Order: sequence, then structure tokens, then C-alpha cells
Amino acid sequence: MFKRKIKASFYTTLLLTMGYAVLCTALIPVYIFKMGLTIFEAFVAFGVLPFVFTYALIGNFLYGLPASIIAEYITKKAKKGQLLFSFFLHVLFALITVIFLEEVTIYIVISSILFFLIDIRLKSNQNNLFQKPTFAK
Repeated sequence: MFKRKIKASFYTTLLLTMGYAVLCTALIPVYIFKMGLTIFEAFVAFGVLPFVFTYALIGNFLYGLPASIIAEYITKKAKKGQLLFSFFLHVLFALITVIFLEEVTIYIVISSILFFLIDIRLKSNQNNLFQKPTFAK
């Protein structure tokens, strides 16, 4: 389980960083035409990518990983609704960060949802992220 959670944490970090890069790319025309920035100023947002990756990695490993392990431990005993309850706990742990990191709470919630989805995918395939999932009946 721990190895799977570490993989999920790393994949979440990568997807979050790539999502930020896609968002920056999509917003370049807005920066240039609507806000009147130069092309250089519009591309400055990409300079933040290493910081996004680093902070997401640290957050996913130091907070997301233990939170996910706790959520799985708590929901392991549930007979019905285990998946929904686990999802709720992942989002709840993310929302707790509003106390400390109010400015980035939405990104933390997105990260926790990604973490949950990737972990479920890895759990269903046990090591192959890109194979079609097979769920037990």
C-alpha cells in the first residue's frame, strides 16, 4: 500500500504541474490581448513551474501521503460506500489546510482529488497506471 501511495503522490505532483503549464499556455492570449502584457511578461508565468512542482511535491509527500493513508485506514472497515467515504475524507483533509494556506486551498483540493483518483486507479491495477481498470465485483 505504501509503495502505491508514493507513486500516487508523485503522479499527482506531475499532473498538477502539467495542469498549471496547460493553464498558463491557455492564458497567454488573455495576458497579451486583454491585459496588454508583452510576450515576455506573458511567458514569465512559466518561470513559476519549478516552484509549483517543488511545493506540490513537498505538500503531497508531507501532508497528502499521510492523509491518504489515514483515510484508507479509516474506510477499510466500511462495508458500503467505502469509495465515497474515502473521497470525502481526502477532500476534508484538503479543506483543513484553509486554516494555514487560505490562498492556495483550491489547488490543494484539486491535488487531493487527483491523488484520490490516481490512487484508486493504481489500486485497481496494482502497478500499471495506463491499463484499463478491473474492479472486483
